[in-house]
Parts: sequence; structure tokens; C-alpha cells
Amino acid sequence: MADAAAQVSAFEQFVRFGTDAYGLERLLRLFQALTQLLLALPFLHPFLLSFLSDPSSPPTTEALLLVQQALTLLRGRLSALRQPLRLFRFLDTLSSACSSSSSNTNFLAASAAAAAATQTKASLTFAARSFNGAYQLLESLTFVDSTLAVPGLRVWGARRAAALALDGQRFWFLALAC
Repeated sequence: MADAAAQVSAFEQFVRFGTDAYGLERLLRLFQALTQLLLALPFLHPFLLSFLSDPSSPPTTEALLLVQQALTLLRGRLSALRQPLRLFRFLDTLSSACSSSSSNTNFLAASAAAAAATQTKASLTFAARSFNGAYQLLESLTFVDSTLAVPGLRVWGARRAAALALDGQRFWFLALAC
């Protein structure tokens, strides 16, 4: 009976996670990562094809090419599905950076080394959140150009949107480095 209660609570937790925007974005990220792994490991394509078609017939080159094209398209679509869920997340991230900066202005430490370590950690936290917020802001700025992709509806134009996306990826990398 305890197992049934644990299963129900796990199911309820999954439902809450899957219906929340943050949780849904995480699930889509998981599916996108699995798709990326399948694309990066082509020796898995015949196994994937055996699940999608008649397992008794050997996979053809054309079928394997179709699997690769389908996975590439799926990866792009999953990325496009995730972006609206992150549209205004930069506000939360930049707010978090500001609050981490203001809450760590006074350091009470037993030694100068501990104070320096605390200051370094606080500075890296502020920098990481700021860089991540800048990445998310640039991603949001290019939402109309990159995700909606409506012909004739452009905010930045193809070249400028690509440059902003590249700058956003640079900020993302800097956030990881911190």
C-alpha cells in the first residue's frame, strides 16, 4: 500500500512538473538532448529505424538518411518550442544577479582569506547570473526573427539577428565559465 502511495505521488509530481512552464521547458530540453545524442551517434540509427519500421528488413541507406533528416528537423522544432517558454526569463535572471550583488555587499568573516573567498564567490555568482541574463535577453530580442519566422515580419533582419544570436551564445559561454 505504501508503494501505491509512492507511485501516486511520483505520478502527481510528474504531472505538476509537466504542466508547469519551467518543467515543460526542462522536459523539452531533455528530448532535445536525446535527439542531439542520436544525431551525434550514427551507429544508433539502425536501432532506431528497427523500432520505427519492420525489424525483419535490413535498413537501407535511404531510410537511414531519412532518420538523420527527421532527427535534425526534430531537434530544430524542439528548440523552437522551448524558446517561447524562456521569452521573459531574462528578467528573473537579471533580478537574481542584482539581488546577489546587493545581498553580498557586507562580508563578516573570521579571516582575510575567508573574506576574500566569499568576495570571489559572490563576484563569480553575480557575473554568471549577469552573463546568463544577457544571453537570455539577446535570445528574447531575436524571438520574432528566429522562432516565429513569418515571411516579411522581421525586427532585426537576418544578418543582425544572427549577430545578436552569436553574441548571446558568447554570453552563455561566459556564464558557464563563471
